[in-house]
Amino acid sequence: MYEYSARVVSVFDGDSARFDIDLGFYVHMARVTVRLAGINAPELVKGEPAGIEARDFLRDFIPDGSYVTLTTIKDKTEKYGRMLGVIVNDEGINVNDLMVSSGHAVTYMAMPR
Repeated sequence: MYEYSARVVSVFDGDSARFDIDLGFYVHMARVTVRLAGINAPELVKGEPAGIEARDFLRDFIPDGSYVTLTTIKDKTEKYGRMLGVIVNDEGINVNDLMVSSGHAVTYMAMPR
C-alpha cells in the first residue's frame, strides 16, 4: 500500500474518480482513475436515480479541486484500468466507509488480479 496526496479532478460515479497524484519532491504523476476499494455503488445507467444520488453524494465530500489522501491497495490497475484505493477527505473522513454507512454503496470485495 502506498499513500499519496491527491487533487480531485472529477468524480465519475459513486465508486470511481480521477485524481492528480503528488509523488513528493515536486514530482506529479499523470492523472489516474481510481475505483474506491471495497465498495460498489449503483451505476449511472439511463439516469437511474440511485446512481445519480451516489455520484452527487461523493462529489459533495470530494469536490473537484479538493485535496485528499489516497491510499492505494496495489500500485497496478484492475481489469478496467483503474487503481484501487481508499480515500480520506481533508476532514479526515474515510470516504469509502462513508459511502456504505450513508446507504449510497454496499460492501464489495473483488478478488485482486
